[in-house]
Amino acid sequence: MKKYYWFLWIALIAWSGYYNLFITTNSTYLDEYFTQNLDGFSIAIFNVMGFFPLLFILDGFLFHRFDRSKWLLWTAFLLGGFVVFPVYLFGKSSKRVFVNQNRWWALSVLIIATLFSGYFLWTLMSTIGTTTYFDRFLTDVFIGIMTVDFFVLYALSIVRSVEVSRRWAWFSVIPLVGFPLTYALALSFPSKD
Repeated sequence: MKKYYWFLWIALIAWSGYYNLFITTNSTYLDEYFTQNLDGFSIAIFNVMGFFPLLFILDGFLFHRFDRSKWLLWTAFLLGGFVVFPVYLFGKSSKRVFVNQNRWWALSVLIIATLFSGYFLWTLMSTIGTTTYFDRFLTDVFIGIMTVDFFVLYALSIVRSVEVSRRWAWFSVIPLVGFPLTYALALSFPSKD
């Protein structure tokens, strides 16, 4: 699975380098976001993209997977996939080791994460205004890199879900919602293998 991590991380870095070198424009997105001068779709996509790193923080802390490198995941809110991938590539990990103590606490957190993911996805789909967003994707560096970061983290969530539970991993193809749902189902109904 590490080859998928390497491929996705290199793709993210290459795209970001390309964007910074050839589509260099000033980004006004954050200023517009905080002054609420954006359309509903742009605000919803920003919230969805900010929620994905939280799911990887949950992955790092609900599993006894990493040594000290899991603390790097807290910076994922600012750096996204740029910091998530090194944790998975270079941190010590073990397959399919769930939190054995406080199992109900972990399940509760995953259910809440699934519900919030569903809410953010529903908000995104109900405010669809793709023309403005795609125009900004092609002209604004921040939007372009953030969007590609989202899709790379989405691909990573599918790979991680397959590692955690092949039985429930097919749920992970549902963007945002499938990742915590797969974990919640795997924790509730563990496989015998």
